[in-house]
Amino acid sequence: MKKILLLVGIAGSFLVGFGAAGYAYPAGGMYGRAEHHGYFTNANDTQGTYVLPQDYGGEAIRPSVNGNVNDFIDFIKYTKLDIDNNGSGNNQEKSGAAFIIQTMIGSARNRPPTAAQIAEWESRVRAAASQGRISWRVNYSFCINTYYQGPRGGGSPNDDAFYDECDTKPVIAFRNASGSVIYAIKWECANPVGNMAPIPDAANYSISGRTTVSPTTVKPNGTITFRHYVRNNGPTATDTSITWVAQNMPNQATVGGPANSGTYAAGQEKNVFNHTRTVPINAAVGSQICERVGYDPSNSSGGRNGRGPTVCATVIPDFNLTPTVTASATNAAEGDQITFTYQVTSSGLTASTSVACTPVGNNRPPGWSPLPQQDVARTSDGGYAPPGTSCPRVFQPNVPTTVATEVVTVGSQAPGSRLCRSLLVNPKSDAGGPRTSAEVCVTIAKTPYSWFMGNDVWAGGGFAAVTPTCNTSAKITTVGRTLSSGARAGSVGEYQVVALGQITSFGSASRVLSQYGTVGATPRMLTYSNSDPVASRLGYYGAASHCINDYTANYASSPTIGAGAYNVAGRGSGAWRVGGALTLSGTMPAGGQQVYYATGDVTISGNLTYPASYASVNDIPSLLVITTGNIYVAPGVSQMDGIFVARGNGASTGIFYTCFPKSEPITVTHPCAANQLTVNGAVLAARLDLARAFGASGATDAARQAPGEHFRFSPEMYLRSVLNSTTSSSIETTSVLDLPPRF
Repeated sequence: MKKILLLVGIAGSFLVGFGAAGYAYPAGGMYGRAEHHGYFTNANDTQGTYVLPQDYGGEAIRPSVNGNVNDFIDFIKYTKLDIDNNGSGNNQEKSGAAFIIQTMIGSARNRPPTAAQIAEWESRVRAAASQGRISWRVNYSFCINTYYQGPRGGGSPNDDAFYDECDTKPVIAFRNASGSVIYAIKWECANPVGNMAPIPDAANYSISGRTTVSPTTVKPNGTITFRHYVRNNGPTATDTSITWVAQNMPNQATVGGPANSGTYAAGQEKNVFNHTRTVPINAAVGSQICERVGYDPSNSSGGRNGRGPTVCATVIPDFNLTPTVTASATNAAEGDQITFTYQVTSSGLTASTSVACTPVGNNRPPGWSPLPQQDVARTSDGGYAPPGTSCPRVFQPNVPTTVATEVVTVGSQAPGSRLCRSLLVNPKSDAGGPRTSAEVCVTIAKTPYSWFMGNDVWAGGGFAAVTPTCNTSAKITTVGRTLSSGARAGSVGEYQVVALGQITSFGSASRVLSQYGTVGATPRMLTYSNSDPVASRLGYYGAASHCINDYTANYASSPTIGAGAYNVAGRGSGAWRVGGALTLSGTMPAGGQQVYYATGDVTISGNLTYPASYASVNDIPSLLVITTGNIYVAPGVSQMDGIFVARGNGASTGIFYTCFPKSEPITVTHPCAANQLTVNGAVLAARLDLARAFGASGATDAARQAPGEHFRFSPEMYLRSVLNSTTSSSIETTSVLDLPPRF
């Protein structure tokens, strides 16, 4: 007779699972079966017996199974399922063994299980045992029980079913990764009990790790970020939590973790740790900063302490180059030497990489604006031969380094044009690429000359009315040079040259002098004084004083005429006192003698000339202009005949300007550069301002030697002069000269 055996257990001292409180059979059934419905056939039968018979002293599982996974597998597979067909299992036992296998893997309802299903079950059981997830004998509280629907030994309906019953009994308990019981088999009857579920598949996974770093190249004091990842490559999920650790390499020092990253689904990757680091400011260029990630376990087979590949960031140079060029002068004329100095300064924290340096040479037209520093590779003009450099080389930080010098002798280049240099470096910085310095340009200038012919030149002393001691130590400073052809050009006096101060580059005896020459040199033979053993002591004549006649006393009582402009051509002979500013121009009438004594400035607005020829000595005219102010010569004036006296202090008055108005520097397009001024006569002044920029350039030596001013003491001064009828002393062609170069 079949009946449900209601088994009442006595709770032991150790209970597992859920308690024995009131419990309702799951609405969805167990494994898709309602209560009392067979697992295999879905037959509804409420009576039955144990899943396996109690063949072992009141229990259904033989004692040797306890703690022995191999014996458990053999017991179910061979003894009860009888897959070896030796007759060890009856229908009840075969159905019970199949019921246990299929519900433990949850795969199918076929009976007997297939060989693959049996192998799957065995794999899962062995995996649970290897992971310590089988409690071989433990008290367990449950509220779902199972039974065999047929009579002992087998019979209709020959199936196993579930029913609602709460109890506590010793079981073989299978646990999941969190330790919860998910499947239990009672020792007493081999009934699967509890709200059971298939035991986990046998884990089959391998773990890998990887690390990324950004950026992969970094400067000292920069930051980098390492990102560490752990991945389960499957094919199954992990059955345990994975521990990670981040390490600095190669010393393997821990920089993060160890820490638990949990379990992983198949194919799942987790970013377990991010680490941002600041590179030491003294980190060596080329050194590396490295990390890797570790993980444990490394696979489902028990592998331990896996490690991902080491990933590194490389320390790169931190430099930024500034190339510069300097010139020894801002302007130069033919024959001058210019020294260009090429330097590189590196800013940043490290030395540079190997850097190439290339001087760039260009000839630029007048008015050219020098190029600024540019991150481009500038090129030289054809035919330019750059100086050698110390590059390629490494530049240390914040140390200006000279890489080349270049000495250029200026040739016969057009005035106003520019001789330009710049320096190209490559790479310019750790980012790479070229950089060319700001362009440095030297303006090609001309230094016009002045010639004094027919008499002497005297500098120093002064007008007694201004400086009674007449001991002002005036100097003469002009320019003399050797042209590229070898010819010489400069300012000269035809006869003797005397100065109470120093004489520089002003030759006597019509010979060009460069600087001071040497003692005994021909261009200084008529220079006084020229005998000092020190060549640079040229001049400094030993006269105690030297007064220049100003002739004002001779004409102070002359008739007065109004200030204004006068054309000498329309006036007869006479002497006049002008009470203010005076402007003169025109051609003197034959035989005329005119004297103008002005208490204001005198402007020569047009040529003042004598007739081109004379019928007799008495036809030679004579013009004398005296002022206590300044004498201004207009730019368009090219000839002045007469004697011109500018009495004053040489600072604000008494200045003879050979071109006015003027601006400094006088450019090649300035009106003062358009005409040569020829003075036929004599000039006596507190200061002679030689402002003409004519000449000193051209295609021929003669053109490059041509003076801007030409002072000639003409024979007319001896043959017939307005001063010859006075009681004054002889005419003196003395000038106070301060002759700077002009550009």
